[in-house]
Parts: sequence; C-alpha cells; structure tokens
Amino acid sequence: MAFLDDMQSLMNRGFASASRAAGATKLKLERADLEKRRRELSAQLGASLYEETRCDERFRSGREGIYDAIAAIDERRATIDGELEELAAQTQIAQIYTCTKCGAQVPSTDSFCAGCGTPVVDIIAAHQSIPQTDTGEIEDGAPLCPACGVPAKAGAVFCVACGARLDESASQTGE
Repeated sequence: MAFLDDMQSLMNRGFASASRAAGATKLKLERADLEKRRRELSAQLGASLYEETRCDERFRSGREGIYDAIAAIDERRATIDGELEELAAQTQIAQIYTCTKCGAQVPSTDSFCAGCGTPVVDIIAAHQSIPQTDTGEIEDGAPLCPACGVPAKAGAVFCVACGARLDESASQTGE
C-alpha cells in the first residue's frame, strides 16, 4: 500500500504544480495585457497633453528637446503626406482613356475630350462598364476592338486605342 500512497502523493503534487504554473501563466498574460493597455493610454494622454502644452513655455521649459523632436516629426509627416498626394496625382495623370465617341486619347485629369467635348467622367464610366451583347458589341451597335475591347469607329480599319487591325466584321455595325 505504501507504494500506491507514494504514487498518489506524487501525482497530487504534480497536478498542484501544474495548476500553479497555469495560474501563474494566466496572471502573467493578464499583466502583460494591462501593461500594453497602459502604454496605449499613456501615449494617448501624452499626445493630448502635447497638443495642449506645445505653445506654453511653462511646460516646454526643460523639455525643449522632446517638444522640438515631436514638432520635427510632425513636419516630416506633413511633407511625406504631400509627397504621397503628389504621387497619387501623378498616377492619375498616367491614366489615358480613348474617347468612346471620337477615338481621341484623353488623360483622366482633363475635364472634357479635346476632340468632341464629351465629359471625361462619361468616358471613364463607359470604359469601366461598357454594356455588351452576346456578340461583343455595344448595345447601340458599335463594334468592339477584338484586341483591347475599345469601341471602334464605324468603317475604321485600325483600332484608335491599340492600333490593332480590325477584321471586316468588327468594322461593320449592326450586322
């Protein structure tokens, strides 16, 4: 019996030890979560205090380096934001559309087609969702270029958007 009692005692100590370790792990995780939340709240408090005190010399005194470093970071962020906006505008400039009425090349930054006066928003909308029939033609009967899908002008031999040769069926409308 002594052997079984020793085994039972050993198992009880093992379970108790595992239970304590699990409890300690749980408490450590909760403490780490509390620390993270405290850091986040401290950062929010610091940011709000900075905004309220950055122009007050009483608060800046002795902390000039910190205030100046934050101001420098804010200036750099503003510069980066401007550069990102400029890059976004340049990306938009690079988008060229083919006018669905006259075939002219129209930058997306223009307001109207220089060839026929069609509003660019209408041209862009037409390129984004050209309603087609089962034969690949626009519902009003204008054929599409087989290479790029841009509407072809009636009787055209080459696509005004990509330069591909249009076959006889693509250059005829309504058939």
